[in-house]
Amino acid sequence: MRHLEEQVVSTIVLRNNGDILVAKITTPAWITLLALASGVVTDVGGLLSHSSIVAREYHIPAVPGTGVATERIRSGQRITLDGEAGVVGILD
Repeated sequence: MRHLEEQVVSTIVLRNNGDILVAKITTPAWITLLALASGVVTDVGGLLSHSSIVAREYHIPAVPGTGVATERIRSGQRITLDGEAGVVGILD
């Protein structure tokens, strides 16, 4: 039998207007953060995932289901986000 460990969610701070939220996945508990974000990128998800639906409601771009966003994008890094094309670009 395998031992499964729970991961503790760290405090997430959107420091500035225009910050893009990058997360493994979002749930309804993230709604206040999504309301502050100018875009959202997730590792897991699709067109009907929570982040996509909320992004459409808030009229912000979303790229769900990248699989690697949280591994490749560091906090404070500048990125571009094209929700229509599903493309995330790392600027620095």
